[in-house]
Amino acid sequence: MRERLLSEIWYWEAQALQEEVRAREEKAGAKARAGRARRRAEELKESLRRREEELLKARRLRPLPPRLAHRRLGVKGRRSPPSSAPSLPLQVGPSQPEPLQVHRRL
Repeated sequence: MRERLLSEIWYWEAQALQEEVRAREEKAGAKARAGRARRRAEELKESLRRREEELLKARRLRPLPPRLAHRRLGVKGRRSPPSSAPSLPLQVGPSQPEPLQVHRRL
């Protein structure tokens, strides 16, 4: 990648120099062509700089530790009712025992 871009940059810089020589000889359109060649060389230099920066950033990347996608909620003491049974809220009253403790597991 670097060699290809460098060879292209050198080509367009050489083209710009040739057109500048022609412009000094007052050839028609040489000054505009020299400007276009110079701009193309500058664009390629900027492209090379950005690409090398991206590659440097990519070298610094490190994989993150795995993350859990789901969490499980467990109720200590007894299993939950079958999924077909309606889930009723727990009512705490004088005749019922205290509600079970709920623990989160990751």
